[in-house]
Amino acid sequence: MATGRNHFAYLLRMIREDQKKTISEWNALIRTALIEIDEEIRDVSVSERNAVFTFEEYRNRLQNLGASKGFDMKDIDPKTSKSARKD
Repeated sequence: MATGRNHFAYLLRMIREDQKKTISEWNALIRTALIEIDEEIRDVSVSERNAVFTFEEYRNRLQNLGASKGFDMKDIDPKTSKSARKD
């Protein structure tokens, strides 16, 4: 399992390598990555904390914030991931 603050990168590597894991192992990988991401992005500005967003706006905002902190969700989007491209 990943050590330190690299759970997200480890999860992405497991996905890219098409690793086989049990349900419990995948759940643990995802849970630790989500905790790591939550710790990094929890400090949003006061004005944003009380702002109202549609889910799409929220998702876009969090993707941008996450990418700026090194958690680029486009890496695991099947439509945009390197492994799915036919370049």
